[in-house]
Amino acid sequence: MGEPVQSNDAVRLSSANEFFLKRDGTSWMRGSLHAGGFKVIRVGDPREEQDTVNLRMLQASEAHVLQQATAAADTAVGDAITNHANTLNRDIRTKSLNLGPQGTATKNFSMGGEYHISGLPDPTLEHEAVNLRTLNRKVLKEIEVNNLLEAQKYLRLDGENQMVSDLQMNDRTLVSLADAVIPTDGVNKRTLDAAVNSLRSENGQLILATNEHINRKVMFLDGSSLPENHQNYSDQRITNLGAPVENTDAATKGFIDNQLRKRTFHINTRRCSGTY
Repeated sequence: MGEPVQSNDAVRLSSANEFFLKRDGTSWMRGSLHAGGFKVIRVGDPREEQDTVNLRMLQASEAHVLQQATAAADTAVGDAITNHANTLNRDIRTKSLNLGPQGTATKNFSMGGEYHISGLPDPTLEHEAVNLRTLNRKVLKEIEVNNLLEAQKYLRLDGENQMVSDLQMNDRTLVSLADAVIPTDGVNKRTLDAAVNSLRSENGQLILATNEHINRKVMFLDGSSLPENHQNYSDQRITNLGAPVENTDAATKGFIDNQLRKRTFHINTRRCSGTY
């Protein structure tokens, strides 16, 4: 069987194995899986690092991490209260950094590796500290730029992108190529065959050359080209000529014979009537 075209066409096993994932997992994905808004359901518990996780395992992991973080926070707060009872009071929240005359810190500000600076607004100047929201936006922007640069390396199906090097076909073919319209268009076999069949033979050799050569050697059927010298037809004939209109038009033998018959009849008539 050939390759399936319609939705109800039969499909060969080899085609199905090549283009579709098998339920038993013995075939490989060759690209990203587009879920189209649907979900992957009934995923088993992961065993290897690269396995997909289900919601149950994700929630269990989140709960475990939250429990560890809460326990660590409780321990840190308890240790801080025990070891620094003399400095941990409500006044510490209102204290300022030790600033110099120019409004700058006179020494490094140590967070002790345990505490955070919270409530930071989005920065407006380059030297300002950034919050996580700004950092994430910056990272996402870089990812978008990198993805765009990567996408620009590939041809788009709508033709908006341009090739930057020769296309290596690896013995494959371009199919469903439309008929060429302008000189720079690629041609399909139908266009090529029509062009070859329209060429004349010269000394037993088929003329295959540039458009300029063809235009110089072949007269167009619509009369849009003119001969550059006398035409040698090599004992061939010009047939199916229409009746001449201009004095310079070529005429068929039938047209000339008809004109001769008319003239002979006219001369014989004048002789019979004695008129010359």
